[in-house]
Amino acid sequence: MKEQILLLFEDCKVVTGYQRSAIYDLCRHEFKFIPNSLAQIINEFKGKPLNDLLSAFPEKDQPVIQEYLNFLVQNEYIHFCDADEVGLFPKLNEEFRSAGEISNAIIELSPVTISAFESIIDQLTAQGCSHLELRTDETYTLSELSAVLSQLKDAPIRSVSLVVRYSPDFDPTTLGHLMADHPRLISILVHSAKEAMFDAKRSIRFYKDSLPQLIQNKLPTPRSFNVNSQLYFENLAYNTFFNKKVCIDAAGQWKNSLEIDHHFGNIASTSLQDVLQNIEFKKLWSVKKDDIHVCKDCEFRHLCVDARTPLQKDETTWYFDTACHYNPYLAKWQHEEGYQSVGESVRDSL
Repeated sequence: MKEQILLLFEDCKVVTGYQRSAIYDLCRHEFKFIPNSLAQIINEFKGKPLNDLLSAFPEKDQPVIQEYLNFLVQNEYIHFCDADEVGLFPKLNEEFRSAGEISNAIIELSPVTISAFESIIDQLTAQGCSHLELRTDETYTLSELSAVLSQLKDAPIRSVSLVVRYSPDFDPTTLGHLMADHPRLISILVHSAKEAMFDAKRSIRFYKDSLPQLIQNKLPTPRSFNVNSQLYFENLAYNTFFNKKVCIDAAGQWKNSLEIDHHFGNIASTSLQDVLQNIEFKKLWSVKKDDIHVCKDCEFRHLCVDARTPLQKDETTWYFDTACHYNPYLAKWQHEEGYQSVGESVRDSL
């Protein structure tokens, strides 16, 4: 009988955390938790003969090893092949590829940005931008919003999201008509509303929270996680919130994020092309989760999009000055019993 080689399916990725690990199934868009001991076994013995794994553990551990193997096989995370067949299963190219310098942008609607809207869109699309978020904390009518969206008619923007302040003429029906008139409008979030509503079919959300409250609460949650190959590959090398993103605030200033004070010039005097030539503008793009304190120990780090701005501690270390709602050292979310913030749990362990 030929020697069997243990192979991990290439679209199944093991991500090790402090307390536990996870297997991301990129094809099925889901993940499952596994013990760190199993993650270690997979990483050590994938691509090696099955007998090497079985002989590495004493008799008393064999039931656990068999249980692990059954779990991996039943969930189609691993498979076996003959030694001469290994070459038939090539490695997956994990390089993140995205056309253009800019993939997405956020524009804060104001008289300044609306008056220059056509020029802004021309500059964004020239750099490859395909997704646009239009955001405002001011009140706009449906006709005013429609007029702005109409300027995108001939632009190669693939999708648009709206984040707008509540107006009495906003309801799921009227906003549904707006989406029907502008097919690239894929979602609408209404903040400061009188009551919360959610139209799942058309992705229309009403929140009672103000825009600053929604931004403040925009920390990662289990519901925000999205398992897919593009996000995973991007997360390996880049910051998935800042990478290839540009923002323009109400005053017309180019920024990495609307929540950051620092800007890189104004649309009235500085072109996007000039902004992209500024080394500092792209600095946050490559601050990946593996570089950030606490995040680097989290099993969710390669499926997480985190809007917080990383701060630099030294040449190789970054951190956040606000705590996440998840503590990887306890493997607990804020709403779960026994949760402590990272600062509390670390302090108690000293």
